[in-house]
Amino acid sequence: MRPMFRDRDVTSSLFWILVGILFCIGGVHYGIRRSGIPGPGFLPFVTGLILAALSLILLISRLWKSGSDSHAKGEPMPRGKALLRILRVLGALCLYVLLLEPLGFVLTTFLFMVLVLRLEPRSWLFIFLGAIGATLFFFVLFKVLLRVPLPSGLLGY
Repeated sequence: MRPMFRDRDVTSSLFWILVGILFCIGGVHYGIRRSGIPGPGFLPFVTGLILAALSLILLISRLWKSGSDSHAKGEPMPRGKALLRILRVLGALCLYVLLLEPLGFVLTTFLFMVLVLRLEPRSWLFIFLGAIGATLFFFVLFKVLLRVPLPSGLLGY
């Protein structure tokens, strides 16, 4: 029998439960309601609740499955190229967070999408069109439709 934390469902569930809790704490910090309408922390709070709840469901189902069936095997934790791909995405997310304020939403989102789309072998045309499309979609969603103030950075957008 292998250790429980070698099962990626268990490990990832615990990780995402923690991330969900942190989102909820951040949402409460920014304020869930203001003047009777959803405040700036409402979306992170709800997202954190959903993330934590779904992760908890996965954790419980995985532990239940392991307890009731001695032959149940979870997938092993990623290794080699799969682990490297995950670490690259996490690195890109960290860069996104660090560069969001100084470079602004539009430029940082575009660069992030280029990095993430480049992880798989694709044509540069697909990568640039995908990055432009995703950046435009999120800009319109947050800035225009939801009227969320976004960091303007170098480009002023």
